[in-house]
Amino acid sequence: MIGQNPGNDRIGKGRSEADLRQYEILHRLREAGVNNAESLSAELMSVLGSFVMPTWLTVRNVVDPLLAALHLELDEICYINLIKFWTLDSGIPSELYKKLLAAHSKVDRTAQADGDRRSRNRNAQKAAPPV
Repeated sequence: MIGQNPGNDRIGKGRSEADLRQYEILHRLREAGVNNAESLSAELMSVLGSFVMPTWLTVRNVVDPLLAALHLELDEICYINLIKFWTLDSGIPSELYKKLLAAHSKVDRTAQADGDRRSRNRNAQKAAPPV
């Protein structure tokens, strides 16, 4: 799921309590050593899913209803924001959206081909009669 410009509802309101909580973990994660990075990443994901993202209008109005209709939870999907900063309106040039989408969705064709090959092999094994 891709959020094109999800932060535009916060302009002029300052940082919320949810923002501050998220930023605190992000700062700790930036300073963390390799040994702490995994646990801090898990903490960040937990705080985002339970405390931060529910405050976002786009999550309340679009993401949550869609997930409910699909019988999915937030931790079962991939969610990415194309625009990583707040804007005054939704007047982002479409060319910028296209470039950001392309940058975020590059596919490693070798890895994709390997995955496709493994999937075909698994399916062939399932279909093969026992010996």
